[in-house]
Amino acid sequence: MNPGRLHSLRFTLKNAAMDRAYRSMVPSFARRGLRDAIATSSLLSATLRRKLEHTFLAKDGNSWLLSTSIISFRLRRSRTERIANC
Repeated sequence: MNPGRLHSLRFTLKNAAMDRAYRSMVPSFARRGLRDAIATSSLLSATLRRKLEHTFLAKDGNSWLLSTSIISFRLRRSRTERIANC
């Protein structure tokens, strides 16, 4: 398995787990406010903003399900391609 893909899957699954805990403790208006602050703050550098945009702090919880599904599809496809090339 490609180490980059494995890292991406681990990162996504960890963020999905943290997102569940975050959603259970922080009300939706506060989560929305933080998401908006991350997206529009002039106090954050562009690099930091881009990094935060890939975490549970700046994403909607539904996007983790989609990300996990896409990564799983890519992993299955790459395995199928490896088998076909043998």
